Amino acid sequence: MLKIIFAVLSIVSMFIGYDCSKEKSFTITEAWARATPSDPTPEAAYFVIHNHTDADDALVSLITPAAESAELYANVEKNGVWELGPTGPYVIAAGKDLTLRPGGVYVVLKGLKQPLNEGDTFPLTITFNKAGKVEQDVLVKKAGSVSFQKN
Repeated sequence: MLKIIFAVLSIVSMFIGYDCSKEKSFTITEAWARATPSDPTPEAAYFVIHNHTDADDALVSLITPAAESAELYANVEKNGVWELGPTGPYVIAAGKDLTLRPGGVYVVLKGLKQPLNEGDTFPLTITFNKAGKVEQDVLVKKAGSVSFQKN
């Protein structure tokens, strides 16, 4: 009887076709933001995106319950002048990483619903065009922090 059950389950699993590759297609590491004052102003979030696939994919949206909106911003040079502004969708090359950091590409959190306090975390949903959604907790570090590692 056990052999029959195993055989049936084996056949069923072939037709269900679970795609394990999506689970680890993108990983997020070193996700952090700075603590804010009691009257929060827009703040930024930073992290590293690792594309483990063999195809380019685009980051198309960001959502967090901690803020009214989360937008990808970048410092870019236009005609010899550095400008700050929204960007997107942002393509992460196959097998490469994208580091979101102060002064480069980063997430702007607008309309914070409450202050970000050192040591807290908040969820961030990062959506890619092909890979779909990746959920990540963002660690709130000390105000004035300059990187995930250093305060």
